[in-house]
Amino acid sequence: MGSAHEFEVNRGSGVVNYVLSSQGISRAARYRRKAIKWHQIQTLWKLKNSFIIFYSDTGFWILPQEQIPPEARDFIMQEVQLVGVRVKSLG
Repeated sequence: MGSAHEFEVNRGSGVVNYVLSSQGISRAARYRRKAIKWHQIQTLWKLKNSFIIFYSDTGFWILPQEQIPPEARDFIMQEVQLVGVRVKSLG
């Protein structure tokens, strides 16, 4: 799975677009964009219905699992494991 995966997450305040690639994960919402490399992720919490990606002491993204295509979920898990990110399953 070396190609990019794109998907949208619907929030109450609008839509957030995500792009996954071998380089990392990026998100765009309205006028804000942020990209992080896989090795910058400190911890991934895998909950029953969401992923929480912590990329700094105070920075994190919440991704509802039902809005992430299955192949994108698999890609996230593959990439974080490749770089040794700590994964916690909490649900």
